[in-house]
Amino acid sequence: TFAPPQTPFISTVTGEMAPAAIATPDYWVDHLRQPVRFAAAMTTLQQQDCNVFLEIGPKPILLGMGQGCLPEERVSQIQWLLSLRAGQADWSVLMQSLGKLYGAGVEIDWQRFDHGYDRHRVLLPTYPFQRRRYWAAEPSSSKALADTARIAPPGAEQIASGHPLLGHSLMAAAHRPGEHLWCGILDPQRLSYLGEHRLWGSAVLFLGAYVEMALAAAKIALGSSEDYQLSDLQLHTPLFLSERDPCTVQVVLTEQSQGANRFQVYSQAATSREPPQSWVLHASANIHSA
Repeated sequence: TFAPPQTPFISTVTGEMAPAAIATPDYWVDHLRQPVRFAAAMTTLQQQDCNVFLEIGPKPILLGMGQGCLPEERVSQIQWLLSLRAGQADWSVLMQSLGKLYGAGVEIDWQRFDHGYDRHRVLLPTYPFQRRRYWAAEPSSSKALADTARIAPPGAEQIASGHPLLGHSLMAAAHRPGEHLWCGILDPQRLSYLGEHRLWGSAVLFLGAYVEMALAAAKIALGSSEDYQLSDLQLHTPLFLSERDPCTVQVVLTEQSQGANRFQVYSQAATSREPPQSWVLHASANIHSA
């Protein structure tokens, strides 16, 4: 059964691109009877701007013949790759040529390359995490304490939480039973890691910070002897952080008589140049014992 080739190639019968007659018996009769026009075929390859020649065979014989058919300046511009060479490991020769083909921009089918190997997932040994937190040291800053006091509600008693993201616990008479409130300043200049996560070129509070704030608040308000987990974590509005104007943040943890406890994070611009803005809800979640 004869059919036109799917891959273009040069005919050594004519020395040119394979003609339509290649799909006839007469062409293959001529292929046996007529001289091999190898030099003309190499000239045609050069005219096609071929820069990589790969010989598929047990010995690199045609590569040497091909280099003798082209001008010397053109030979130095071409990569002459072999598939096998006597006296050298087959796998090593093949991989060297494959690497050069890949470097020349040829697309490699890596899935078929690996197809002959029995690969399977291996379970790595597990080990318990120590679960120790390593926060960057927070330098003492009288300005940060002054800013926290300035935004605290009148009559509120401040108790340091010991956590760099929570700030101070506020104990005010207006608090409802079961409600825990923290107020702090998020300043990327004091806590450098706050400026590492960026969106559109601006620092934005990352998801892990909200999770850390929620778990830390639960440990302080509900007891440190238990483990807690979050559910239904929602990010309502991105919290962009400015290095010029630190951001005031309030964390609210409300104990529920039934169901999970409620966690919320609000922010307000902490700048003396503008009047106080309304509080903006950034994140909320449910907290319950693990």
